[in-house]
Amino acid sequence: MACCCDMSVAAFQVNNLSGRCHRLNSNSTDRAWALVDPVDPTRGVTLTYLHGDSCGHGISRELEITFLCADVYSNQPSTRVTEVSTCRYELAFESVFGCPLECPFANRKLCGGHGVCGIDTDLGAPRCFCDAQHTGTDCMQEPPAPSVSCDGVCVAMAILVVLLGLLLIVSCVIFFRVQKLETMNVRFTALSDTFVPRMYWPVLACFGLSALPLAPHTVLTCTDMLFACVCVWVGLY
Repeated sequence: MACCCDMSVAAFQVNNLSGRCHRLNSNSTDRAWALVDPVDPTRGVTLTYLHGDSCGHGISRELEITFLCADVYSNQPSTRVTEVSTCRYELAFESVFGCPLECPFANRKLCGGHGVCGIDTDLGAPRCFCDAQHTGTDCMQEPPAPSVSCDGVCVAMAILVVLLGLLLIVSCVIFFRVQKLETMNVRFTALSDTFVPRMYWPVLACFGLSALPLAPHTVLTCTDMLFACVCVWVGLY
C-alpha cells in the first residue's frame, strides 16, 4: 500500500524491512479527544486515532497522541513512539497547544510569560496565575502605579514639621536680637564711661542718679559709697 496517497488517514505505521505501511485510523473522523486528567484540564489533552488496519485477532491499530500543557511552542514530539500494547501506540508532546483556552498564548508565551496556568479551585476552572507585576487574563497588563495618599497621621506629621520649623525660625530671630542688644549695651557702656568716669559714679548715685548706665556687673562697694559721701560733704562745706 502506498502511504503517501491516502490523505484521509492521519498516521501510518511503516515497516522499514518490507516497505509495507499500515493505517492507524480509517479516515479523518475516526478520532477522539479526552483530558489527561478529567479533574485538572491544565494537565493536557489526548488525541486518539481509531479503527486502523487490523493486526489480527480482531485488534485494530490505534495511535494516541498526548499534548502535555507546557510553555513550549513546538511541534516536535518530546518522546519517541512506543507500543504500549499490541498494535496500540503512544506519542507525547510538550506544547502550549495542550493547554486550556482559559490560559491564553500571548507574546509567544503561555500566560504571556508572566504567569503559570493552573486550576482555580474556587472557580472550578483553569486560568492564568500572574506574578505580582502583571494582571489580566493573559498576564500582559501591568498594574497602575499606586497613588500616594495622606491619612490623618500624615497630616498631623506635616503640621508638626511646620510648627517645628516656625519654632526654629523664631528661636533664631530671638537669639540674634539678644546678641545685638548685648553688643549695643557694651558699646553704650563704653561710651558712658568716656563722658562720666567711673570715679564719679558713686557721687551721682548719692544724688539719686542711679539711672545712669553702669558697666555690666558693676557693684558699688562700701568704700565707693564712703568716698561719695566725703565728696558730697566737702562740696557742701
